[in-house]
Order: sequence, then structure tokens, then C-alpha cells
Amino acid sequence: MSSKKIITYISQEKIVGQEIDQLAEQLSVELKTLDSIHKLLPLLSNPKYCTDLIVIDIEKLNNIEGTDMFNMINMINTIQTLIACTVCSRTPGRPAKRTTAVAVAVDSLTDPKLIKEILDADVKGIYPRGLGFLFEEKESALTELLQGQYHVPKKINSLFNNKKKTVKSVEYDSKINLTPRQEQIANLISTRGASNKVIAKVLGIAESTVKLHMGAILKKYGVKNRTQLAVFAKETIQ
Repeated sequence: MSSKKIITYISQEKIVGQEIDQLAEQLSVELKTLDSIHKLLPLLSNPKYCTDLIVIDIEKLNNIEGTDMFNMINMINTIQTLIACTVCSRTPGRPAKRTTAVAVAVDSLTDPKLIKEILDADVKGIYPRGLGFLFEEKESALTELLQGQYHVPKKINSLFNNKKKTVKSVEYDSKINLTPRQEQIANLISTRGASNKVIAKVLGIAESTVKLHMGAILKKYGVKNRTQLAVFAKETIQ
């Protein structure tokens, strides 16, 4: 089995382009490409499938695959759940838990609101594609993502940096910025004390997806449990 790091790049384009190929060659990593996010799911259920980094080209997959933004985020959460529940047999006879990171590829024209939604899905970071970014920025992004580090390019981070705060800052304004889905979940907790199971049923999503959103919501509010969240959410959610 190859000892190289492996990137699985998912894009609707039949030819991903020379950019990612050149980067893979320069970084001495193996590159696998898929033309649909749905083709990844059965692979993740196979314990022999190995990859160190999954990069999803959101601009090329969003809407083209017949899904809205909420479903795309749910798909990303599903991928992360499958990764967490499966093993990758890199060494024969010695299975090890996956350390696969999930990132998204965006270009300089991608809607910042879309990027924010994706980052709130707790992906590992952003790969900057296209002519709007330097080759060095792309190389740096892939290098850090392959090492399991969180990465958002400076040009993208600056879009959310109105008060010199980074996207992952632990300091927040008095008004908590939740995604629409997170607002729905926080509202169900603050007004009805709904459990994850009830929330999943009401919103028509998986309970595992609710848990992932809950983790992000608790982090944004800086609280440790649902009880604290219910108190603070009543003050911030109209």
C-alpha cells in the first residue's frame, strides 16, 4: 500500500484541472478524483478505503446535484459521521481509526454567506481554488489540511474579520450569529426544551446531524450544556 498521503477531490467537472494535479505532484501526495459526492458514501463504508483529506468543491456540486444548502451541509455531516464510525486499514492486520479531514474548495467569487454556512458545519477548513488565489496559498492550504490543521486562507478570513476576529475566534459579539438551521435548533431548545430526537423529527434531519449542530451552537454561546443554552438563547433569538 502506498505510504503517500492521499487526497480525494470531489468536483462535478469531468477534468478537475492542472492546478490540483500540480499541487499533488509538488506535495508528493496521491490524488483521487470523484465527480459526485454520492459516490463517496459507499467508499467510506469500506474499511479498505483510505484517504487523508476529502476536498469537496462546493461551487461545482451545490445545486448541480439537486440539493439545497441545508441538504449539502447534512451531507457533509453524514460524511464526517461515517468517517468517525469506520476504520482505515493502512497497515495489514492493524486497523486504525481514521484521521481523515473534510475540507471544501471555493473560489474568489463564492458567496461569503455560503462559505460561512459551510464553516459552521465544522469542516476542517477551506481550499482556495481558481485564479483569484496564488499557487503558494493553495499549497499552504493543502499542506496544513493534510496535517490535520484547521485552515482558512487570509483573503477569506478577512471577509468575516470586521473587528479583527478570525472565523474560529472564541470571542463573540453580544449578538450570536447562528446559521438558519442552528437558529431553528436553538429556538426549539429555548422554547420547548426539545430533545435531540424531537428536534430531528421536527426538522426532518438525522439525530447525528442535530448533535453536530448542537456542538457548534454550544461553542458559539460559550456554554457547556443545554440548560445554559436555553437561558442565553431566549435573550438572543427572537
